[in-house]
Amino acid sequence: NGLIPYKAARTFRWDAGIEDVVEDIGDDQDDDDDCYVKFSFAEFVPRMKILSQASVTAGGVTRSLELAEDLARIAAKNLEDRRLRTMMQAMSRNLLKCVAQQELGEKHWLWQLLLAGFTELTEGADVRHWFLLPAEIHITQLLLPPGDTDVVLSYADAIGYSLRQATLENVHLEAGRTKFVVQRTF
Repeated sequence: NGLIPYKAARTFRWDAGIEDVVEDIGDDQDDDDDCYVKFSFAEFVPRMKILSQASVTAGGVTRSLELAEDLARIAAKNLEDRRLRTMMQAMSRNLLKCVAQQELGEKHWLWQLLLAGFTELTEGADVRHWFLLPAEIHITQLLLPPGDTDVVLSYADAIGYSLRQATLENVHLEAGRTKFVVQRTF
């Protein structure tokens, strides 16, 4: 049901004096505070779910679907578990770039600006994700006699209002065999 939340970048920039370097071209003043820092972290942006309830009817038997896996919650928890490690890695990279900026900036202001530009280009959040995964997986089990049967899936919103139905006609069932019926909703 639904689509998994998508990742978006949240970016924080801190510029400690880079603009002063451009203004002070030719100024021999030693400014150790010049450093450009950029932190970018991924965060999940939830998508609206329209369908909240579903049931299956086949062979005169009706069952509600139960939540089997909440992939949206798992993805958010996974991202949260990695947040501290991601922050520490970003801080380490920025610290090294800042030291390099200060060392190169003492020799020439152009190198300092180039390294600030390099920081801007290379520091970005990892916003890759499995955008086609469902937000939730629901499942139910029906025990039916062998033969051909129609399977009707009924979908409702949070207050139980019926939104739509999908009918799979002539689903062939064999004795002693398991048959999976997969229906994707967005």
